Amino acid sequence: MKNRNLYLDLLRIFACLGVIGIHTQEGGLILNRIALLGLPLFFFISAYLLLPRCDDEHVWDFYKKRILKIVVPFLCYGLFYGCWIYPNGGIFVRPTLERLWYAISYIPHSLADNLTASIYFHFWYMYVLMGLYLFFPFLAKGLKALSDKGLQNLLILLLVMEAIHDFPPAIRVHYEIAMDFGWIIYIIFGYAFTRDYFKARYKVFVVLGAIAFAFQLFMIGVFPGFTTLIEHKEDLNPWEVLSVCGVFALFMLWQQFAEKRGRFHNGDLLSKVIGFVANYTFSVYLIHGYIISWWSQTGVLIDLHAFNDKIWWIVTVGSVFVLSFAFALVFDTVVVKNIQKLISFLYKTIVNKMGKGIVSYEH
Repeated sequence: MKNRNLYLDLLRIFACLGVIGIHTQEGGLILNRIALLGLPLFFFISAYLLLPRCDDEHVWDFYKKRILKIVVPFLCYGLFYGCWIYPNGGIFVRPTLERLWYAISYIPHSLADNLTASIYFHFWYMYVLMGLYLFFPFLAKGLKALSDKGLQNLLILLLVMEAIHDFPPAIRVHYEIAMDFGWIIYIIFGYAFTRDYFKARYKVFVVLGAIAFAFQLFMIGVFPGFTTLIEHKEDLNPWEVLSVCGVFALFMLWQQFAEKRGRFHNGDLLSKVIGFVANYTFSVYLIHGYIISWWSQTGVLIDLHAFNDKIWWIVTVGSVFVLSFAFALVFDTVVVKNIQKLISFLYKTIVNKMGKGIVSYEH
């Protein structure tokens, strides 16, 4: 917790609430577009934190940490969905011996489901993230070799090529040279924001992000027929990329402002609480899909929905986040962290034995 960044933690929570908001919907144009920034921000933050520390000469060390922190929780939650939620129709079912035995016996089949297909509608993100992580050490080396100007030119090229790919279909025009970079565009932008050259231009990105966000609201509100024809209506088009950059830069400027005023120093009780909650946002993401389904079926907020859609949306997003966090706190403590410790222990044991075997062989 000592090395946590309060404002990145706040950004993680904001992104997590956004993802829940996407899947809840019905918040209206502005709230829904804000919510759409959540998932790209997760990619952006991952690149910002990890790429500067990646080293292509220590690839396995990077993979080992990602396996423990990403793959293990993913499989634990995936198995929970496949072995318990699906067969029993929900989490809150009395754990009889028959149900427990079925869950255990179904592990191989559920594991295969997790490795070959999305076990739940929002798990697609995990496959993309793990695929990108495989290239992080090598991508980092290439990006580090670029000068600030070179990196700036690359970002501009990415935006231009993505625009050529996304927007011409709206006017019935297609270019064979059009290129789709997918989620890696956020990875490259996320890395760029670690450089002092781009940090000095955070205010510029806030302005560009605000303009891009306002422009897309205008286009969607005034020309909905046009915007529905855009190749990437959400997440990957240039105005979304710039909006995400603007939000990230805004949080970093907030940090700079707070540091100058001597407020929100890391180590305060509030920063510790925020850091503790943010530490579970990945697990909240993994379980929120089912919590949304369960929460909507309880009928708790039906009257509120009839009263005001936006208030219903805000209360639902907040409720799902709190419930998902509560579940993640218990599940991670009881299951995920113990499995991580077990795998780490087995790995160290195997490595130590192999090391001793090599030493005895040399002697």
